[in-house]
Amino acid sequence: MVANVQVVAGLEALEARIMAEIARRQGKLQRGEWLLLCPLHSERSPSFYYRPGVGFICFGCKAEGGIKDAARAFGLEPGSAALSAEDRERLEADRRAVMELRQEEQRLAGLALTEYWAHSDAAAELRRHENALATLAREGIGRLAVDHFGIGWATYGIDGVGYPALTIPWRYRNEVRAVQYRILADDVPGGRYRWHKGSRPTLFNADVVTDPVDDLLVVVEGAKKAAACWEHGLESVCAITNKGGWNPAWAPWVAGFRDVVFALDPDAGAEALAAARTVPGARVARLPRKPDDMLVESGGDIEQLMAYIGAARRAD
Repeated sequence: MVANVQVVAGLEALEARIMAEIARRQGKLQRGEWLLLCPLHSERSPSFYYRPGVGFICFGCKAEGGIKDAARAFGLEPGSAALSAEDRERLEADRRAVMELRQEEQRLAGLALTEYWAHSDAAAELRRHENALATLAREGIGRLAVDHFGIGWATYGIDGVGYPALTIPWRYRNEVRAVQYRILADDVPGGRYRWHKGSRPTLFNADVVTDPVDDLLVVVEGAKKAAACWEHGLESVCAITNKGGWNPAWAPWVAGFRDVVFALDPDAGAEALAAARTVPGARVARLPRKPDDMLVESGGDIEQLMAYIGAARRAD
């Protein structure tokens, strides 16, 4: 592990040194930040702010990222002509080593996450928080779905502040692939949804794909929506992380279903079509509202949602 840290730290230090030189040659220092012309879009007035040791943000094209992203923005890849021969060779070797180390760390992180969740009392803790259970019930998720999916409760820390949060495990067979936190507070810095370290989300309720319970599979957007659908009788449902979260590599997973319908949120028309076109014969449902909202508004009547799913059109 010490060797891993040394390799990663060495690469990061090299990228930081190169970026510092670029900033010094091309930029203007203002209150601890370098102001440069953005290399990612055409501009006459500089809008690219680089903070050493942190990263960059461009107020022109809205791009942002860390030191590595800044280096790549300026074309500082291993073969870049902007680098010396010595730096090119070292950068290429270090990046190969980092890639190998991170692949191994991802594998170990997945095993650690499953072990962590096996000893977690988050599901039991939720039963002691009636307000959180009431929030879920108002969103169409009752005790059946809470218990079936192992939804729990925990405190999530951000900058030293603990926020109440729901915990949602994303499982595949006996392995916990990811744990998602949904913070139960408004105006949370960085958004209300977070992932536990080591998370590798694929499909929520993925077991329904490997052990089908119906000829129909419905794909929705977000674990909360899938849980609400399941609660009201649509067992053959899975979820992707967000509207652009479908991976074409998953198409063979759903090949065993005669009918696959993407019922994403109303603002995901283009994304739903793109996803459906990776699955032969798949259809797209045009929903007027989010599926969990439809269920809540209809008093839990699944038939209204199923009518839209039944009217879905083929994407090919």
